[in-house]
Amino acid sequence: MPGPAFGGRKVRALLRVLATRRGALVAHDVLTDALWCDRPPADPAANLQVLVNRARRALGRPELVVTGDGGYRLSSDHGCVVDAEQFVAAVDQARAAVGPAALAGYEAALALWAGEPLAEDGYAAWAADYRARLTILHQLAMEEAARVALDLGEGARAVELASAAAAAEPLREVAVVGLVRALAVTGDTAAALDRYEQFRRTLADELGVDPSAAAQEVHQELLRGDARPVTRGRAPAGAQLGRMPFVGRAAELEALSQVSTRFDVALLVGASGAGKSRLLEQLSKKVPVILARAFPGEQDEPWSLARSVVREALDADLAVVERLPRPVAGAVAWLLPEWEPGTPGPPPDAESRRAMLVEAAVHLLGEAGRVIVIDDVQWADPTSLALVEAVLSRLDEVGAVLAMRPVERGGRASVRQVLHRLCQGGRLVELPPLSREEIGELAGDAALRDRLAAATDRTPIAVGEALRTLAAEGVISRTPQRRWRVVDRSGLRRAEQVAVAGQRQAIGRRADDQPAPVREVLHILALLGREASARVLALATERDEREVLDLLSSLAQAGLGRLGERGWAAAHDMVGDVVAGRLGNDERGRLHASIARALEETDAEPGEAAGHWRSAGDADRAATAYHRAAERALDAFANGEALNFADAGLALAPGVGSRAQLHQTRAEARARRGDIPGARSDLREAVRAHRPGPSRARLLTRLAALGSGAQDLVRAAELAELALVEAGDDQTARAQALEVAALLDMNLDRPERAEARAAEALACYERA
Repeated sequence: MPGPAFGGRKVRALLRVLATRRGALVAHDVLTDALWCDRPPADPAANLQVLVNRARRALGRPELVVTGDGGYRLSSDHGCVVDAEQFVAAVDQARAAVGPAALAGYEAALALWAGEPLAEDGYAAWAADYRARLTILHQLAMEEAARVALDLGEGARAVELASAAAAAEPLREVAVVGLVRALAVTGDTAAALDRYEQFRRTLADELGVDPSAAAQEVHQELLRGDARPVTRGRAPAGAQLGRMPFVGRAAELEALSQVSTRFDVALLVGASGAGKSRLLEQLSKKVPVILARAFPGEQDEPWSLARSVVREALDADLAVVERLPRPVAGAVAWLLPEWEPGTPGPPPDAESRRAMLVEAAVHLLGEAGRVIVIDDVQWADPTSLALVEAVLSRLDEVGAVLAMRPVERGGRASVRQVLHRLCQGGRLVELPPLSREEIGELAGDAALRDRLAAATDRTPIAVGEALRTLAAEGVISRTPQRRWRVVDRSGLRRAEQVAVAGQRQAIGRRADDQPAPVREVLHILALLGREASARVLALATERDEREVLDLLSSLAQAGLGRLGERGWAAAHDMVGDVVAGRLGNDERGRLHASIARALEETDAEPGEAAGHWRSAGDADRAATAYHRAAERALDAFANGEALNFADAGLALAPGVGSRAQLHQTRAEARARRGDIPGARSDLREAVRAHRPGPSRARLLTRLAALGSGAQDLVRAAELAELALVEAGDDQTARAQALEVAALLDMNLDRPERAEARAAEALACYERA
């Protein structure tokens, strides 16, 4: 379940901590240290209680999180499943078996392995021991599985398992010797001798020691030709690179760290793949920040970025809502539907809600006392960015770091204008290519470093993709310092070829290598352009959610997908760009339609579904969705977005009914923005498309109201009279027309008639 189902990442983190200690009571101070480290909230116990309540509600079984004396524990109930426990149990079962049953048991256990354990907590002290225990057990399971496969004559399968074990721990003698034996019995003695020689040289170079006597005896057996070849099984898999370490960027990190919480703003600019997101992640470990990210798939969704900012602020101190004034707390509940159900509702009208949201953000961010950090700000929705601007103008003690690509500094006018105002007088931090020395922190020998520096654009993603391809091909291996070195000098030519081909080609090849179901999920993630839940992906692919999670795990292991705060996404913007760009028109249209249906079924923002219907070529459904999106934007007082949605819908030249609705909605958006002539023009278009009756009467009434301040008051009064005729017996439509007619009569110096019509309007409202 992604973030919104729990109401924030802290709830998920709480459950992970409890899961690693299932059945044992975890004290309040231990949980506080794990969840907030050295920046605990003012009242940790109250915050923990809020988290526990939300966890119980999200799980749907409150009894699974048990309250104890001074702490909490996760129930040992069998209805609560922890995947790590399943893996450990499966390994134990395999160890107790023999022969084919043992191999089947180990393979079943390894199939349960979902990759790096507690990946979201890779730098958390509380997770270190647990991660280490599981990683060691996984290593042992691979080695034992390879040994059993070898004993059973499954030579190629033994090579595959032993290759994975040796790639994970290249200096672990048990793993390497197991691979050497497996290569020999499959008949590839030359490869076995070569792998042993690599191991021997690496031990000598890195540790200054020789292989053990037992390993040397295996080597002698190879030289004597004692190994017995077998031919069954599959080919070995390549090594996995995993997540590339963060290197370099020391000067840029220091510059961003100097941004104070005193209305200090920095603009971080870097090309795609330059490492902006990783740099901001490192910044969040160094200074207290509110870290949020904008997505291209949400740039037209009102308040989408604001939701992320407010959620992060609440994570810093969950109990802060209790200190908010009730109307302000109601605005938070309106913005975050997953918030406490007992929170009072927001003000009924859109303009008041917007004002309360600004007050809520001022309260929350002021109390948090942290720097606001927004990644990919070029994709921010204008309404949210205006809220950030309002907060920064109101709070002298709050600063911001805004990250974006250089080519998008001239993006949409509404975003560009706000960024220009925010960054006036601020500092500019640009990300240059990595230096040779910084690349050397990844490449363990000078020759490989120089090839990568000369043949790539030296962005982190370019260097990382080259290393990933070379690792998968077995051209490079890891040193004990976790750097990469070529296996032999001939590998340098291949390293240069891969680097020259570029990261986009490497990403494309890796995507093409995935099985068809995995590729389909990746294609959908690329077209979505945002984080999505497994449920949305399951609906879009018409697959079971459990199956989709397995496919997503494969994507993550291939470095093509990642799990974020609100669901799954392409591992990097460039991955999404490359994958989407390789789709044919027919396939792209089919996938867009599948995404649109999935979004509508999950009640996602209609503006997003509209864009996918448009890309699928279904103009009618797109126009209908654009109208819903425009109406929802008006309700959220996001008038600019409402106008954009209506414009997009009308540009599709929809049928008469949809066109009338879009004109009517655009008229309201234009009126709110002060464009009265434009609003009147839209209303006239809507009137032409409506048949006589109450709905047309309402349009005529609105048109008359917009003309009440114009010079032609007589024409406005005539429209009000026509509205009264068409309202018929509809009391609400008649009351609205009478109300405007009374105002016009007053302006035309007909007070008695105005008074009579006002009284009649009141009577109609009472009857309605």
